[in-house]
Amino acid sequence: MKLEVKAFWIDDPSTSLEHFSPASRDFFGIWIGFKVGFSENLGSDDFRVLVCSPNWLIAETSDKRAAWGRHTLLMKEFDYELMVTSINLLVEQFSGNDWEVVAHNLSKFVEWEFEDYRG
Repeated sequence: MKLEVKAFWIDDPSTSLEHFSPASRDFFGIWIGFKVGFSENLGSDDFRVLVCSPNWLIAETSDKRAAWGRHTLLMKEFDYELMVTSINLLVEQFSGNDWEVVAHNLSKFVEWEFEDYRG
């Protein structure tokens, strides 16, 4: 079964993602949330990714000699359509019948709400 993104949001409740515009198109870092599920089903889980510019990343790490990075989408300039398209294309690469396996594989690129859950 194929995956699809069912909704997007920004971690800033004061604005909608569609209307978000950073102060500088080439200096930004924001967490984007999105729901992913099988296209044939209503259910979904939450995922997140840090969308940032290289300039922002350099500034965030300028006082460090080393830094870890994960769950990140780098964009030279903020472009809502490109961001949504990039996330959709990533998600559409994954398919299968076992949700746990598919979601785990996707979580190698983006943060999954149940990534470290042990039930």
